[in-house]
Amino acid sequence: MKTPKFTGRTVHIEIPPGAHIDDEQVRADAMRTSLARQLRGSLPYLGPKSTPPFPAILDSAFVTALIVEPRGRLLDANRRATEVFGYTRHEWGDHSLVELVLGATEQLITDADQALNDGCHVIVNAYGRRKDGTAFPIEMTIHPFETNWCALIRDLTPQRAEEENLWSVYNAALHMRTGLVVFDAQTIIRFANPAATALWSADEHADLAGRNLRALWKPVGALDELLQSAGESWEGALDVLSLEGQPLKMFARATRTTGDAMTPATTLLSLTDITAQHREQQLQLKLEAQNAMIASLGATCHHLGQPAAVALGNLHLLKAHTSNLSPEAMALISDITASVEKIGAQLRHLNEMTEFRTVDYIGDRSNPNAPANRLLDVKEFEN
Repeated sequence: MKTPKFTGRTVHIEIPPGAHIDDEQVRADAMRTSLARQLRGSLPYLGPKSTPPFPAILDSAFVTALIVEPRGRLLDANRRATEVFGYTRHEWGDHSLVELVLGATEQLITDADQALNDGCHVIVNAYGRRKDGTAFPIEMTIHPFETNWCALIRDLTPQRAEEENLWSVYNAALHMRTGLVVFDAQTIIRFANPAATALWSADEHADLAGRNLRALWKPVGALDELLQSAGESWEGALDVLSLEGQPLKMFARATRTTGDAMTPATTLLSLTDITAQHREQQLQLKLEAQNAMIASLGATCHHLGQPAAVALGNLHLLKAHTSNLSPEAMALISDITASVEKIGAQLRHLNEMTEFRTVDYIGDRSNPNAPANRLLDVKEFEN
């Protein structure tokens, strides 16, 4: 049994279930201690037959109620106690309060007696022990009752089960690879698991709790628009900012809780970093566009190359069979022939290209990176 803790006028006694003591030993020790106290005459022994009438309000209450002597012997119990612990009403007088608490010793009675004499409340957190030996978590409060004590015992099994479930969920959330963020109606982050923190920051000690999720969204105000337009659940790709200000692409699923008077409404947001996948996708789209451009340009070169070849051949025939033309006409034919030959050379180079680069050729446009404002870089083909 741990050392009692005094909190104001309340004494907390905690008895861990691991402190297992043999049942027969507990009962024998309790009986010997109770008998020794009687022989010393510290308190008169009332016994089951001289027990005062059990209060009707406690007998009909759903809470487990026991009447206990200050020396620890059980005098009486309400109907709920017989249901919880499995003893009949006639068996209570043969047992001690220590026997009902797993791992307890007579020190429990000593500490409780001292605290009650000092005018304190006594709260015991321990495991109760039924008649069949099974244990269950309890919270026991001990109060003065005439010349005896009244012990009220609350079965904590449902609460402990709920706590275990909550702890399992919390532990699973901590170890999930998917980022989980819980934020309230004011978009203040109430919880973020380590995976979510790692998504938003390279600092493993960073803490997202207490931050406003709006400040991490890109652009500002996009989160409000999303929350207003979305229903109770939504999913999609989102643009956010890391704590260092770096743009990130995430896939998010969100589920809202409506809340009530006791529990505020919150939103659970699960996040997966798709920045790398998004970049790969953009690269893939760029490669596909490059391949489409290569195929289109190859086809264009093929279709333009045929008439260019015909034009070049005709120019050579014209130049060879028209010796009576003036020098000016011959010079014009030569210039046209050179231009067509240059067109043919550039078409061959374009047909052999495997990588395309564009340059801005209209500098005063508002968006020089728009495809309509870009020109294929063919300077390397110019002589």
